[in-house]
Amino acid sequence: MREWTDEDGRQVEAEFAGLDANRVTLRLADGREIPFPLERLSPEDQEYVEARAAAVDAADPGESAAVDSGQPAAARQGDGRIVRGNGPRALTEWPDTIALDETPGVEIVKEDAEAGEFVYRTEHYEFQSNVRLGLAVVRDFGRVFEAAYLANCLLPLRLDPAPEEPGQERFVARIFQIMEEYHAAGGPVGSGGVYIPSERVFLAPAATLGLVDRGRRMTIDYSNRDAGTLIHEATHQLMNQWLRFLPIWYIEATAVYLERTPYRNGRFEFGNRRNLLRSIAMDERDVQMRRLAELMTMPHQRWMADMPSPMGRINYTSVGLLGFYFNHVDGDGDAAHLIRYLEAIDGGQSWQDAQTEHLLRGRDYAEIEAEIEESFRRLGVRVEFVGAGGSSGPAPG
Repeated sequence: MREWTDEDGRQVEAEFAGLDANRVTLRLADGREIPFPLERLSPEDQEYVEARAAAVDAADPGESAAVDSGQPAAARQGDGRIVRGNGPRALTEWPDTIALDETPGVEIVKEDAEAGEFVYRTEHYEFQSNVRLGLAVVRDFGRVFEAAYLANCLLPLRLDPAPEEPGQERFVARIFQIMEEYHAAGGPVGSGGVYIPSERVFLAPAATLGLVDRGRRMTIDYSNRDAGTLIHEATHQLMNQWLRFLPIWYIEATAVYLERTPYRNGRFEFGNRRNLLRSIAMDERDVQMRRLAELMTMPHQRWMADMPSPMGRINYTSVGLLGFYFNHVDGDGDAAHLIRYLEAIDGGQSWQDAQTEHLLRGRDYAEIEAEIEESFRRLGVRVEFVGAGGSSGPAPG
C-alpha cells in the first residue's frame, strides 16, 4: 500500500493495480478497485505509475497488442513490385471489427534533455520527439498508430505494410512540441500531420496527438486529439511501398476510408455498412461526388491544385465514397475486383491498364455512377455527381 495524492491534494491509501490507456487502477484495502485519470494524480504519483508500467514493458518487451489473424506472418519478399512486410496476414473476408487486444507496450530508447532528443518505441513505431513524453502518454497515442498498422495489415486488400528501408524494423514518426517547429521541418501550414515520402517520416505537431504542455510533463487532452488525421497520414506511410505505382484517387481513397471509419480506443468498426457509409459521408444525407471520368484519371498536380478550393473538399469525400463502393458494393461486394486490381499493379501492370481491366470491366463511368447512386440511396445517402466547376451535367463516357 502507498499514499496517493490527486491534483486537489486529496489523499488515499491504495495499491497500484494497473494502467489502461491514461487511467490508473487503484486497489483499496477492502479490495475495491477504482479507475482514476493519470493526469489528475500528483506529478510524483504519475512518475511512480510510469515507472511501474515501464517495468512491465521491460519484462515483456515483445508483447504485442495486435489481433492474430490466424495465418502465418508474411515473408518479406520482392518478387513483385511491392516489398511485403512481416505483419499479420490479411484476412480472407472483410471483418466487422479490427481491434487491438490491449494497450501497446513502450520502450524508452533515449531521453537526452540537454540535446532535446527523446526516442520511444512501440512494436511497429519509433517516435522521435524534441520534448520528454511520459510512457503513459506514448502508450496512449501509440495505440492510434498501432491500430492503424493492424487495420492496414488485416483488411483483405493484402497491402502488407513494410517499413521504408531494408532491415528497418519500425515506421518513424517525429513529434514537435510547437507548431512553428513542425512547419520548419516541412509540415504544411494548416495541416495537423503529414507523411513525407522523400524523407520516409511522418511529422506531427503535439497538438494533433492531443498533447498539452503542463510544465513538468506532456499530458493528453482527448478533446483536442485529431485521431482522424493521424490515421489518414499513418495509412499513407503504411502504404509507402505502393505510392509510386497508384493513382492519386486510390492513394487518398484508402486513407480517407480508414480515417472516417468509426474508431475508438484502438477499435475500427466496419460491420454496419449503413453507419460506415454515413460516417464516410461526414453524416451528410446529400453529398456531391466528382464525376468519375475526372476523379479516376486525375493527375497528382490537379489534386494538389484543387486542395485550397471548395472542390478540394469534394475530392476528399468523393474518394472516400468511391473506396466504399469498390470495397463493399462493386461486383459481389467482397472487394474481389479491387484486390485483383492491386495484384495486377504489384505484378507490373500500369494502374491505368489495371483500372480498365479490373475496375471498369467494360463499363463506362456513367454506368458506375448510376450503380453508386442506387446502392448508396438504399443505404440512406443521396449522391449528386458534379464536374470540376461544381455543376451537374451528363457524365462523360
